[in-house]
Amino acid sequence: MLGFIFPAAVVAIILGHISRSEIRKSGGRVTGSGLALTGLVLGYLGVSFIPFLIIAAIAIPNLLRARIAANEASAVSMVRTINIAEGTYAGTHSDVGYACSLNDLRDTSDNIAKLEGRERYGYVFRIENCTPKAYTITAVPRAVNQT
Repeated sequence: MLGFIFPAAVVAIILGHISRSEIRKSGGRVTGSGLALTGLVLGYLGVSFIPFLIIAAIAIPNLLRARIAANEASAVSMVRTINIAEGTYAGTHSDVGYACSLNDLRDTSDNIAKLEGRERYGYVFRIENCTPKAYTITAVPRAVNQT
């Protein structure tokens, strides 16, 4: 079982070859060819995992960065949607102006209605500094460098 650990895998390969050579030279006096072959097979299997580990070490961080970039792009899209909904809300509620709450905008867009708890794509969305003529939309990541 230690054959799957790199240094032990190399040792298993070396000792397996040495053992098989000694068994062949002995003319049938020494046995254990099957055990030596098992050591070789497990050693080569252990060494063959190294390329997979290297590929995984390269690929996993790239996949995480791609997920972060996708969440970021989705959050930017949601900010644009909220901005359009604010314009629609201000046009239909000219006496009030802009909405100061995401709950007020839920009827203007299906995407905003899906903002459960004002969080989506790993970002928390807020409308701040709201007056009848101005507002600020913020999207803050829930976990920095993760979402």
